Amino acid sequence: MKKIFTKTLLLAALLAGGVSSAWADAEVIYGRAMTTDGDYTAWSASDVAASGTNVWIGNFAYNETYGLYGTGNGSRQSVMTFNHAANSFQTFDIVFDNLGNTGNTSNYSYLRIGSAIEIQSNQQNQTGAVIINGVSNAISDCNKKNYNRGGDKWTIHVEINTLSKEVTALTLVGTTMNGKSAHYTLTSATSLGSTPTFNTVTIGTVRAGGTPSAALTSIKIAEEAQAVTNVGYTVNYKLGENLVKSVSGEDAVDAVITAETAIDGTEEGYVDNHYLITAADAPTMTLVANAASNVLEVSVRAPYTATLNVTTTVGTNDPVLVSTPLVETDAKVCAWTYVYPMYVLNGGKYYIADNISTFGEGGEFTDGQVINKYVKYSNVDESVVFFQEAETSAGGNYSYSNGGKGVVGAQNKRDRGISVGTLPAGVYSFVVNIVAANRRSLGIRQSTNDFLAFVGTSNEDMTTGVKSANFTLNEETSSLFINGANSGTEKTNQSEDFDYVLIKKLPATVSKSITAAGYATFCSEYALDFTDVDGLTAYIAKTDGEKDITFKPVTTIPANTGVLLQGNKGDYNIPVIASADAVVGNVFVGVLTSTEVAADNFVLMDGTNGVGFYSTPDAFTVGANTAYLPASVASGRSFIWFEESGTTAIQAPVVKNLNAGEIYTLGGQRVAKPTKGLYIMNGKKVVVK
Repeated sequence: MKKIFTKTLLLAALLAGGVSSAWADAEVIYGRAMTTDGDYTAWSASDVAASGTNVWIGNFAYNETYGLYGTGNGSRQSVMTFNHAANSFQTFDIVFDNLGNTGNTSNYSYLRIGSAIEIQSNQQNQTGAVIINGVSNAISDCNKKNYNRGGDKWTIHVEINTLSKEVTALTLVGTTMNGKSAHYTLTSATSLGSTPTFNTVTIGTVRAGGTPSAALTSIKIAEEAQAVTNVGYTVNYKLGENLVKSVSGEDAVDAVITAETAIDGTEEGYVDNHYLITAADAPTMTLVANAASNVLEVSVRAPYTATLNVTTTVGTNDPVLVSTPLVETDAKVCAWTYVYPMYVLNGGKYYIADNISTFGEGGEFTDGQVINKYVKYSNVDESVVFFQEAETSAGGNYSYSNGGKGVVGAQNKRDRGISVGTLPAGVYSFVVNIVAANRRSLGIRQSTNDFLAFVGTSNEDMTTGVKSANFTLNEETSSLFINGANSGTEKTNQSEDFDYVLIKKLPATVSKSITAAGYATFCSEYALDFTDVDGLTAYIAKTDGEKDITFKPVTTIPANTGVLLQGNKGDYNIPVIASADAVVGNVFVGVLTSTEVAADNFVLMDGTNGVGFYSTPDAFTVGANTAYLPASVASGRSFIWFEESGTTAIQAPVVKNLNAGEIYTLGGQRVAKPTKGLYIMNGKKVVVK
């Protein structure tokens, strides 16, 4: 039976300061505190060094108030390495001061002992954890402290048996505040894994925002040797009945020997000679005094293999097959994946992938499986003039790929980064898929000039996803580059993290037809300029919140803006522009695709009352690139009509919501009882004599 060596420090001694030795024969390896006392030496600047054993190496420094102390705008860490004896008992008595790691919910400070024990404190969330061999255990009743108010000091005691690779005791008690104090007690000896290390202590902070701080007020490391008897052992790795590798060695009785999960065989006659254990977990054995009994038989197998075939066809070109062998990893992961770009440049034109929603696929394979996948680029996207989504060559200053992220590094000149080359005159859209928002930008500029267009940099726009900005080139322009934000007048900073960058040339104009009725609604995905379009007027609709709707002419509109157009029958070409000022108060709802709207909304029709906006009794589908008026602008009405005046087809400023039984003057005023004159009743002109 395996022996467990457990000796526990009395809780009273722990609460008194944790300075008592756990075992009488233990030797103090390292001890530091705020003042010299017994086994403790006072902290000093000599405890921090650039290298060496029994000194702290990293970002923490000696502080006469806190001991070993670290703070700053970045994540920080210091590590001390000490010599230890094999097969020993170790004890750690530590006072860990959390000071202030508030300011962001993702900030935390930590203390690590060896490779398999970590103690974390997140004061912002008032949480903490003891993590042993990757398993997290919550610390109860954690307190929160703000900056410059003193930390929640945790008195920690840990006992480790390096022979059995176990932590046999761990207690933690925090400062009492608000009637509570952090506490944790390990209830049973816990494995530290098959290959832990025992010769380091680490203190650190992780920063997501604010300025986290932490300190080690005191620490004592003691060690006691165990009387052990060494004995031989053998581990045999077998493929079926065939021995492919045998490992012999010597270790202490009660030591735990763990098999390797993947091996390279040593026996002749096996071609691949690399094997994985068949068991789900690595087999182990605890050594006994009889060496003949210390034999561990481990079954192994060859890694699973498969083949991934990806066939790509671009336009009318012959298909290209890329065949990739797949091999199971040493961690027994049987995974396959492939990605492909959104566009492929072929013959000077950009072909778009037929499936433009995923750009890749993945899964798990079985032994011997053949996986066949097909990617087709059937259509040319004439609007695309530049696209890049590939790993750069070695030594380049940017790197990005489909699904991954990359940046353009800081440049010592503005005309550096990703070269776009020369583009003809026109209006363009600069599109970027941002995969990590870091308060930086990515933009396009001509030579050393300022950005023509850029995305990112705004704290209010710190989101990932596809972003775009438009720009205009008034003439053919060369020396175009994509890079990061400005750094003074000469250099550029590192860019925003992105997956791909795309430049599209927008159409010079968009077309719209007006029927004999003289009116049409319109909504375009581009910003438009109506200034020089002869015979065509665009109107936005505004409401006073009651019954009156005013149609106001506009000369430019941003993209995705609903308007009413008035003109003679015919086709009109409307110039596309890079951008336009927002129109305020426009109640038109524009749609770019066919959209079903609910009953009672108003759609443009040439109906029984003439041309106007009619309330629909049922749900209605409005066409792509059109607009409608929502029911809320004229609740309870059935028809919105245009006032006529003299020689003009409509008088733009005033339009009324006409209700059955209501009477209006041609000026739009409602009257209770008409006198002599021309009025509108039930949607028709009526002369009262």
